[in-house]
Amino acid sequence: MSDVAEEQVVLAFAKAWNRLEPDGFLALLAPGARYTSQWVFEELVGAAAISDYLRRKMHTVRARGVNDPDSRVRVEIGRTSHGEDGRPCFDDARSER
Repeated sequence: MSDVAEEQVVLAFAKAWNRLEPDGFLALLAPGARYTSQWVFEELVGAAAISDYLRRKMHTVRARGVNDPDSRVRVEIGRTSHGEDGRPCFDDARSER
């Protein structure tokens, strides 16, 4: 991976979740990337571990959506207002009815 703008990575992550297709985001990962989420008990280290997790997670979410059309994931892009003002970020707006 060459120098990739933070905004490009945030956009790729949002697209991956909105489409449940992680390949575009995964292609941007550095070999030593780290992934932390409230949905993950321990930090994932390395592109292979992150790829495995996101592929399995998105597959599960997609499979569940087939059986429950009211269950969906929507990730929206925003800008930080604290700390380093204006940095791109995303909001995981998972909703279930």
